[in-house]
Formats: sequence, C-alpha cells, structure tokens
Amino acid sequence: MARRIRTLYSWSDAPGRGVLRPTGSITVARLQAWEYEPVSGSRVELREENDVAALWRTKRPDLAPTELWVGDAEDVVTTAELRLP
Repeated sequence: MARRIRTLYSWSDAPGRGVLRPTGSITVARLQAWEYEPVSGSRVELREENDVAALWRTKRPDLAPTELWVGDAEDVVTTAELRLP
C-alpha cells in the first residue's frame, strides 16, 4: 500500500512577515478525512524548499488547528518504507 504525503509548514515569525519552514508531514487521506481545503489566493512560493505552500482550512470547527500551511509537492511512500515507533 502506498501513501501520498505532503509537507506541513509553519511561520518562523508573524504570518506574511517571516519565513515558512517545514515542521512535519501529513497524508493526503488525512487532509481529506478532516475536510481541509485550500484557501483561494493563499499560495506562497518556497524557493529554498522547492515547493509551493497554500493555507488550508477545515470545515470542521471542532478540529485544532483549523488552518494548516500545506506544500503542493507530494511524496509517495509504501507501507514498507514507513517506520512506525
């Protein structure tokens, strides 16, 4: 089984003034299950990361965080490559 994974980013300073840095990853399936969708016009080019990040918001107010910065580039990993603790 393969999983599509995207990078999560967070601002190193105030949003819009700092730099988006990679902070983790999330599966595309999880983004869909938690009803996250990209916000129109929120794309930021990340030259150092060779990626483009967009702000995603969930339709579910019970989830925290309600907003995530998610990269467009997807990695595909097989179950054999995943290392679970």
